[in-house]
Amino acid sequence: MRITVPLKLNYHNYKMMKLSNLFKCSILGLTALSSAITLPNAQAAPITWNGWTFDYEIGVNNAGLALKNVSYQGHLLLKKASLPVIKGIVLNDAGSNVCPPYQDKLDNNLSPMPWANNATLSQRQFSKEGRLWYEIGIYKKINSKEYFQAYYLSADGLFDAHLYGRGKECVGINQQYPYWRIDTDVDGAANDVVETFDYIGASFKPLQIESRLELGLVNRERDLITNTAVYSFNSNYNFNHPDGTHTFGSIDYGFTTDPWFEMLYKASEDVEWPDDLTVEIATSPFANNESILGKDIVGWYFGRIGNVNNVMAAINPNPWRATGITFVASWVNTVQPDVVVDRVDYFNGSFVATVRNQGDFIVPPNKVIGVGFSVDGVYRTWAAQLGGMRPGSLSSIYTTNFPDRRYLIPDGDHVITAWVDDVNRFAESDETNNKLSKAISLTGPDYTQPYVKLTSPLNNSTVTGSVVTVSAKAQDNVRVTGVKFSLHDYYFGAEYPIGTDTTVPYVISWDSTQVNSGTYTLVATAYDAAGHQKEDSIRVIVKPPLSLQRPDIVVTDLAYANGQFSCAIKNRGGEPIPADAWLGFGYFVDGKQKTWTYTTGPLASGESRTLGVTGGGAFTIPSGTHTIKVVADDQSSVAELDETNNVLSKTITVP
Repeated sequence: MRITVPLKLNYHNYKMMKLSNLFKCSILGLTALSSAITLPNAQAAPITWNGWTFDYEIGVNNAGLALKNVSYQGHLLLKKASLPVIKGIVLNDAGSNVCPPYQDKLDNNLSPMPWANNATLSQRQFSKEGRLWYEIGIYKKINSKEYFQAYYLSADGLFDAHLYGRGKECVGINQQYPYWRIDTDVDGAANDVVETFDYIGASFKPLQIESRLELGLVNRERDLITNTAVYSFNSNYNFNHPDGTHTFGSIDYGFTTDPWFEMLYKASEDVEWPDDLTVEIATSPFANNESILGKDIVGWYFGRIGNVNNVMAAINPNPWRATGITFVASWVNTVQPDVVVDRVDYFNGSFVATVRNQGDFIVPPNKVIGVGFSVDGVYRTWAAQLGGMRPGSLSSIYTTNFPDRRYLIPDGDHVITAWVDDVNRFAESDETNNKLSKAISLTGPDYTQPYVKLTSPLNNSTVTGSVVTVSAKAQDNVRVTGVKFSLHDYYFGAEYPIGTDTTVPYVISWDSTQVNSGTYTLVATAYDAAGHQKEDSIRVIVKPPLSLQRPDIVVTDLAYANGQFSCAIKNRGGEPIPADAWLGFGYFVDGKQKTWTYTTGPLASGESRTLGVTGGGAFTIPSGTHTIKVVADDQSSVAELDETNNVLSKTITVP
């Protein structure tokens, strides 16, 4: 038998137990029932509230309170949201089970709610932190455990699925894992795609097949036709339980992940969760590795009530604890992020800001969250990270890994300030709360090493000539007394002093012709007044000027006629080819060597020479089109400046 309950909201004011000022509200109740009642598939006609419309049902497939056909501002947001199963475990301090795992289901045999005049379905609206909310929920006792399942809808477009729990299965650390099944049909059932934000490519990537989504990614479900989307993230709202008691909620002891698993929607799979305790979402009968790109998609989300090491839950199981998942649609433009600085710190030239998103929407993942750091009101340095910060999440943004962003604060009393989103890269619900200042005192003996960074030349660069600019950036909390530059032999450990500069900027001119060519370590050492020192080093390759360099043989021309090859060569290097040098030249036809020639030194720098066939004899190339090639110094008899430019090829046609 199906019982239809027409929803006529009767405003009955009930005295709530210990209500805070934020939760002084009216209970909007259906018929108040004084005892538990079984409602086979209890349903209601569409409910309309502040831009929202939806239907509900209770106990279908033992999946608790389900909301159906949920729309906001005329757009379909959810086809159905339900809670098929609550999995539970009880652990000891070592993390082992102290009683068998279990799973609970919320059927239609409901328990009356003492806080709602013993009604079995509670509805209320209330204000919390300036936002108007609507709550609809059911309550059920299962042995010594209690569950209150609720949905929260805000007047400005937020949808939140919540579960409260208390009590215990047995003595130990009790934890419950609610599994929500939520079909987010964005503007209709078909043409949906699940996308995750790829931080490397800075774009959303579609999920092709049924799959578990990774933690830490920004996820959304988007309609391919209308381009509207629904984002999901951990609930950031500590709704107190409607009985008025404080609740340890999502922020305190519960959390919800990203969508745990995305699957192809099938009506045949909208059934009761299996009684088998070993069944998990990834191994359930619903996971078939099917394509979900551009299809009707249903998502599974899970949460946890009770922290891993929540000993308090074992000692006192009476307080309510909760967890939840929040959804917001892309067409809701009144919901925005709000980044604030919770803490700012400084140590030895490095700054760090702990940033929190206390808003109701993610920081757009393709935006940069920047933080500017000031000392005594003067901007000094900055740090940043890519966006995607979810509501309620924290992140530490620091300058430590960026040596060029260090700033050493002098000894004394100072005020440091962190300003998040200081250049307004994204819109926030509150643009006035982005700064945090902190007074610091740097006094006592100078124990701080100076900071130094070589700025020229670059690491692994090649230097040559008598005027090479060597420079460094150096700072100290008191004073840098000087920067010494030196060259260390990469192989033999010898040190060659270059010079010292005692004034800013720390720059010196170096004559690199005074050392042999080779690979060296260039070192900058900064000193402070207390005798502390700090080094920075790079690798450089020293080469003498072109006039002092080795010979370099290049082929400038290649010819063939009547079985005879010839080529023209030039020494373009800075040194002559020695008189006792012997250079061989191989002639190739279509990749195979056919003959050869040679010459001897000396060959002065800049001198050219023409060679014929003197060693291998003539070779007649058959008619047709061929590729001829000459390789100079093919036996590598002479050490050259460049060993890669000794080849010349040509295509010829023989009649």
